[in-house]
Amino acid sequence: MKSARSQKNNVFSFKHRLADGEIKDVQVFSGPITYEDKGCLFSVIHDVTDREKAYKQIEHQAYYDSLTALPNRERFSKTLKNLTTSPGRVSSGFALLHIDLDHFKDINDNFGHDIGDLLLIKAAERLQRIADLNSTIYRLEGDEFAVILKIGWRYPPSVIKF
Repeated sequence: MKSARSQKNNVFSFKHRLADGEIKDVQVFSGPITYEDKGCLFSVIHDVTDREKAYKQIEHQAYYDSLTALPNRERFSKTLKNLTTSPGRVSSGFALLHIDLDHFKDINDNFGHDIGDLLLIKAAERLQRIADLNSTIYRLEGDEFAVILKIGWRYPPSVIKF
């Protein structure tokens, strides 16, 4: 009420738990009004759960590879730009690895794209197995992967055994 009285209109969002325990995303438009010479608060509450879910799905499709579920080239570009342009980030250091699967075209040509896709999925799984919280693996396109490693962290010997 205090916040609503101090401003003309408030718009805010939060997660609301229903009586049955279900959680909904809601957006509230709220503001002060005068009714019969009394200060009151009006609120309009919208259930935006479906909209938020759709937004998250669209964002996931935009930034993650549909085959491997790894972050994609777009996410890689944004992360790299952020690492190289944000003050204080460069000083923390990072290494960039580019991984390309040799003769991948031959696998697709000789065994078909379904087998090629399985190989890409397995490669992504192996890369994820050796990753830790200080590295992120991206599928750039085709048989190209990238890894951003934060420098100064210790990596287990298993990283070498790909």
